[in-house]
Amino acid sequence: MPFAQALLEFVTNSAENWDSRELLAKVVWRTRGAKRIVRAIRHAFLSKNEAEAILEYLGLMPHEGTTTRLSLFREVLRGGTIFEQVDAVDAIAMAEGNARVRRTLIGLVEDTAAPLEVRDRATEMLHLFSSRTAAEACIRALKDPAPSIRFWAAYSLGQISSWNSDYRIEATAALKRMLNDEAVAPGWWSVGREAQAMIIGLRNLPRERERLQKEIQTIQDDPCAAIEDKRWAEHYEDREWR
Repeated sequence: MPFAQALLEFVTNSAENWDSRELLAKVVWRTRGAKRIVRAIRHAFLSKNEAEAILEYLGLMPHEGTTTRLSLFREVLRGGTIFEQVDAVDAIAMAEGNARVRRTLIGLVEDTAAPLEVRDRATEMLHLFSSRTAAEACIRALKDPAPSIRFWAAYSLGQISSWNSDYRIEATAALKRMLNDEAVAPGWWSVGREAQAMIIGLRNLPRERERLQKEIQTIQDDPCAAIEDKRWAEHYEDREWR
C-alpha cells in the first residue's frame, strides 16, 4: 500500500488512537507538498455530509482556514444534534482571538431561537476572547431571561476582565448588579453566587478572600445548606485567584 494511502486511512479511521491521528494530521498539514493528502483527508470526512464526520475533521485539522471552519460549524448547527452543536462550539472556540469566531459566538449567545444548551456553551466559551467586544456581550447577556445564560455570562465576564484590567471597573459594576440574582443554573449554583466569586477574584483583596473562605466553611459545616450552595463552596474552596 502506498505511504500516502496508508496515512490517509490511518488519519480517517475512527478506531485508531485519537492522539496519534491528530499528530499525523498536524504533520501532514505543515508538510510542504502534502496538499494532495490534505485534500484527500478533507474529502474523506466531508463527503459523508454528517455532523459527526464534520466535527471529527474540525478536531483533527485545527489549522483549516477560518472561512472553512465557520462554514462547517454552521452546517453542524443546521443539521446536528444538540450535543453535536455544543461540540461544534467547542471546536471553533479554540481559535482564540479570532474576531470572526468571536462575532459568531456572540451572535449565537444572542440568538434566542438557538437551543439553550448551545447558547450556554457559546456564552461560556466567550471567556477565551479577551476583548471589549466580548466583555460587552457578556454584560448584555447578564440581562438574558435564562438563568444559565446569566450564569455563564458572569463567569466569562469575570475571566475576561481578570486578564485585561481595562474592563475591570465596568465588569465589577455589572457583576455587583447580579449579586441578588438567586436563580440557579442547572447543575451549578446561583447567578448571584457566581457573580460574588468573580467580583472577589477581580478585586483580589486579601480581606475579601478571607471573608469568602469563612463563608464557604460555614456552608460546608451546615447540614441544611442548599445543595447548590454546597457545590459553590466546594468549587471555590481555597481558590487561587489571579
